Amino acid sequence: MPRNFVSLLILSTLCFVTCAWGQIEMQVDHKGEFRRVIGIRSDTLIVEDSKGRAKKSEHERTRFVAAESYAEGFVDVDFGEARDPRVLKNNKMKAGKNSFEMTISLTADRNVSNCFFLLLFQSNDALATYYDSVGSLRAGKKRKIAIKMPAQVDAIGSLHIFERGRELRTGDSIAGRSLEEEYETLLDRSSGVPAVALFQRVNHYPHVVSPNGKLVATYRDDKTHHRLVVFDVESLSILQSVEVGEYDEAVSDLEWLSDEVLLFIADRELNSLHAFSGKVELLEGRETLRILRVLPDSTHAVTYSHTTKAIGRGKHFATVDCVKGKRVLLEIGELWDACYLDANGRLRLKQQYSDGQLEFRYRDGDSKRWRDLEHQNNELEIQFTRSGKDEVDHSVYVEGFGGDENTLIVSAHRGGDKYSLCRYNIESGKVEEVLWQDDEYDVGGDYPAVDLFRNRNYEVIGIGYWKDRYKVVWFDPRFEAAQRQVESALPHLQHKPISWDLEGKAIVFRSFGDQSPGEYYLYSEAAKSLRNLYTTNLAILDQNLATTRPIHVEARDGQSILCYLTTPPDWDGTPLPLIASIHGGPTSRDLLTYSPITQFYATRGFAILEVNYRGSAGFGRAFKLDGIVGNLDTTPIDDIADAVNWAIENGIAQKARVAIVGGSWGGYSVYMSMVRYPELYRCGVATAAPSHMKAMLRNDLYVHNRFKYHFWKEILESRVDSAYIERVSPVNYVDAFQRPILIIQGERDRRVDIDQARIMSKAMEKAGKEYALILYPEDGHGHDAFGWNHSLNETEAFILTHMGL
Repeated sequence: MPRNFVSLLILSTLCFVTCAWGQIEMQVDHKGEFRRVIGIRSDTLIVEDSKGRAKKSEHERTRFVAAESYAEGFVDVDFGEARDPRVLKNNKMKAGKNSFEMTISLTADRNVSNCFFLLLFQSNDALATYYDSVGSLRAGKKRKIAIKMPAQVDAIGSLHIFERGRELRTGDSIAGRSLEEEYETLLDRSSGVPAVALFQRVNHYPHVVSPNGKLVATYRDDKTHHRLVVFDVESLSILQSVEVGEYDEAVSDLEWLSDEVLLFIADRELNSLHAFSGKVELLEGRETLRILRVLPDSTHAVTYSHTTKAIGRGKHFATVDCVKGKRVLLEIGELWDACYLDANGRLRLKQQYSDGQLEFRYRDGDSKRWRDLEHQNNELEIQFTRSGKDEVDHSVYVEGFGGDENTLIVSAHRGGDKYSLCRYNIESGKVEEVLWQDDEYDVGGDYPAVDLFRNRNYEVIGIGYWKDRYKVVWFDPRFEAAQRQVESALPHLQHKPISWDLEGKAIVFRSFGDQSPGEYYLYSEAAKSLRNLYTTNLAILDQNLATTRPIHVEARDGQSILCYLTTPPDWDGTPLPLIASIHGGPTSRDLLTYSPITQFYATRGFAILEVNYRGSAGFGRAFKLDGIVGNLDTTPIDDIADAVNWAIENGIAQKARVAIVGGSWGGYSVYMSMVRYPELYRCGVATAAPSHMKAMLRNDLYVHNRFKYHFWKEILESRVDSAYIERVSPVNYVDAFQRPILIIQGERDRRVDIDQARIMSKAMEKAGKEYALILYPEDGHGHDAFGWNHSLNETEAFILTHMGL
């Protein structure tokens, strides 16, 4: 993708200054510092370094700031008919032919050289800029500039001309108008909720309640600095608001050491803040990445860091005396994949990959000797050590230690169909107690994870897990009563507790749902209230968003399939064009959460159907195995078709206007759905999709560890059908494709290699099938902000074209 197309999809990534519209300066990140752009050469930005030398920039991160003044000179800009809405409508982009063309005329009042332009435009309800070189302009001589942009263009904003990085006045300048005002003018023309609002960057700040429930602390920022803020729980009055770092410095982790002292990490250093005096102290100047645990004595904390140095390479675990400021190194784990601390903060269990196996090793108390956990196990239906092959149907997952040194919390199916949450005794090697089980859904397992809620002594007092909605269960009646009050007060949201005091009198919840990426609420028994502390995305608060609801569809064999149906705002019940959106994995699942992509399409008039086909995780062993063992090309694909047909039969979807989209394994499902049900889908969009299974396995063997390779080998190579791996490869069915497909792929994808897209597109080309291929040179197994904006443009244009809308 050309470097001179810059998405402004996420406004907060740019520096905005209220200034006259013409007086701006374009800057780019050059060696960690933003420098003024002075020219453009072959799509590469040229900057002026600290010594005044012209240098090529290796980065694409740009920003726009106020300039001190205009350069000398004036350029008359003639857009002709380019801004005419009728011309724009006739110049709409078609997917796979991604360009917008126009010609403008420039006339300067004097000779100017080394010029470039910057154009602001609206692209499918997102905002973007396009820049390119102009070169020299001669006084009084009109110069025509042909512009070809890789995007759909719905509205054209202002044009800026720069000479050696300084803005020249133009007839297009808008005196006294700010950047924000110009953006708002363009966004007024959006057909749905603007992508710039839906995709706005979200900061999920930690919010922590003091042990006695009287204070709550969090981070805030003002776009220049991070601040640590301490509130009084009852009054919400601010006790402290302390600057703890520059905006571009990382701040993370926030833990109460005691009722008065906070621990926090700023710029990878461990610090403390006294909540009443406001005093900040540096406790540990060596690199600290995480605060793993505050110990019950309220004076010590366990920290984690990582180094790649030859000496001491690996994960570093240390105990810090937060009163004396002394650090004691506990352990260096070079090859460990994960580590577990017991209730006393001791490193007692580790897991690591060894010769294609995942192994667990534990040790007693303060012992230095590591032992194999499997040798201690006496449960016949539980196996801790596993290979990639075993991962297809693994029996147990370790969630952490319990409240005493010999108890593990595990999720295990123990020969049954559903995972349940259990206490497992290391000494006896036996399950002592089932903490929670659900007849319909897994509690824990590989995905989605179970959340453990603990008290100060590290005892599990509650859990959170996924049914068709997020469910919280407390084992302490005080906390359970608070949870139900919050759920009754805000029933449209799901409420995950993230911090609480010792008695459940003050609890902070992260509340989320189909229309909210997250709001933070403080429940206070003393104040008899539930108050909003923070809303993550203010840009969508006043938007009319789509509604998502869980539905249960009966498949052809009677199996219940959980789906999520999203319909446009103010839907009148008439049938809609439908997009079937298929998740990856395949052992993942869809959840009832906020999705900017779903909202993007639904607010433009589409119904969205997300299908948890067989093979998805969270619904029991039989449900998962039915979809991934011997049936990859049939059962999951049939489940998706049955869900789509349900939507058609119930008057939700228009039969002739159904598209199917998916990424990763969801992209594979797109391929196979269009092969198996060619009359059901008008078109498909497959992103980062496997197409040639033997080639994918070869890539896994050389790029990934042997554990992952053997997992996929177990799924793809049937013991009873040697031809199975060919049977489930979409590339072998290109002749069966009857409808057009859009293939999207990141060239830096290490999970699904770019060859998968190339192999499929070449086969489609050879077979004479209708397809489009779009490659993103800088993207991996997902998109950055630009990639999401551009791929949404491409996907919607493709779907609209082939649905006849």
